[in-house]
Amino acid sequence: MSVFSSIKDNISHRLETRKNDKNGKEQRNPSTRVDAWWVSSMPQIQQMKASLQIMEAMEQTHRENPALINGKVKRIVSEKVGQSLEEINNTLRSYEQLNSLRLWLRKRVERGLPLPDSLDNTTEMIREDPTGFPTKNLRY
Repeated sequence: MSVFSSIKDNISHRLETRKNDKNGKEQRNPSTRVDAWWVSSMPQIQQMKASLQIMEAMEQTHRENPALINGKVKRIVSEKVGQSLEEINNTLRSYEQLNSLRLWLRKRVERGLPLPDSLDNTTEMIREDPTGFPTKNLRY
């Protein structure tokens, strides 16, 4: 057995091991399984991906301070991602509603009040809350 044949055998063995390891990782990773395709086809997942695409197309300053977003910025983002202005407005509106909900929940925690455990419970608590829901910055 020559030196070259032992090197060749060693390299072949290493390549085969890497190939087997890669196949094993793909089988263990649920995102690469064929039966996980239905998750990515859900409308909510598609909507979330579109929203993330819109957010990533914005400049850092606009992400940090959404009050700076005007019609020109929306048009530029619309051209970058290929979404309509209506879709961008809906994404911004959803963000502002979620931010207001976050602020409301944080105030409830600071005051030691119970947190809602369902959407219906959240709606009822918002109606009954004497301080109200922070709506001054919401777009309509």
